[in-house]
Amino acid sequence: MKAGRIIRELRDRSRPEPFGTESERSIVISIYYPIEAEPVSESARTIGYADLFAPAADKALRTLSGMGVDPDHLKQMESGIIPDASPKRTLARLPVMLYSPAYGVVKDMYNYNILQLVNDGFIVVAVGSTHESIFTVFPDGRFLPQANEVSSIRNDDFAKWNELLNARTADLRFVLNELERLNRIEESACSCELQSLFDMSRIGVVGHSLGGAAAVAVLRNDPRIRCAVLMDPSFHLIPELDGGPITKPVLLMRQQLISRDELQGRMSAELLEPFITGYEKLASSLSGLRSIVSIPGTGHMSFCDVPLHFNEADAETNHAAINRTMSVFMSALYGQD
Repeated sequence: MKAGRIIRELRDRSRPEPFGTESERSIVISIYYPIEAEPVSESARTIGYADLFAPAADKALRTLSGMGVDPDHLKQMESGIIPDASPKRTLARLPVMLYSPAYGVVKDMYNYNILQLVNDGFIVVAVGSTHESIFTVFPDGRFLPQANEVSSIRNDDFAKWNELLNARTADLRFVLNELERLNRIEESACSCELQSLFDMSRIGVVGHSLGGAAAVAVLRNDPRIRCAVLMDPSFHLIPELDGGPITKPVLLMRQQLISRDELQGRMSAELLEPFITGYEKLASSLSGLRSIVSIPGTGHMSFCDVPLHFNEADAETNHAAINRTMSVFMSALYGQD
């Protein structure tokens, strides 16, 4: 599988940076999209996985190395991504999936799943979280590590976690506004001709962990979001579900261990009860097309690329199961159109 990718820095001048000193919020997005099956240009070749973090790949690899990742292993991994490739043009505009990562996880660290979504005919817009991700790489090469105040948050500091959640939710809504603008800009302003490619009437959101809680928030409150895929979301952080049932389609994928007894001792006592209660409230609120699935063999981080970084033996098997589950659900949903 292959996909094109462009990177854009967006600036929300209506908000100051909540976790830094900047006067406005900067958000870096990666836009992934289908391309022609056989690129003809010599320069249109896929990049290695480590180059997903260009133009600051060396700094990114040093950061990951400090976390125990073998940089040589990452350099050997393939990505399937062709930067700035011309998109595949079809008669119909393509549905869009916003992608909201887990706490600390870089937006491009869902390569296995993003490629599948693109192969299934979606445009994927991965939304970075500046100062919260372990690092942020800007298109001009700036490299910003995770803020100290963010990296030191206690698990039970719900006020601070809600600050992160609110920032994520505002980021997603701002990106939606910007996609509408990108869809209208002149061709000369967009090197890979993305204008008029997005079907803004068919927008969904994928969220993992903290990103899953943010996905629920925008699903509830933004009429432009028509469906959600939640990957082991942070149930204890999901906003109060007092606005009636969720009638929009939802796929909820959970790790293998899901019950109170299974999570006892694996999750702090301060989080366990709010986590279980949050799941029960969310599950009971889903009244539209819905599927709740526990993926055998998975853990919380199985839904991102991190297990691949550490060359875990079951990573590819777990990713294949996640991809199959999502593809079946999205096919059932869009088959109704």
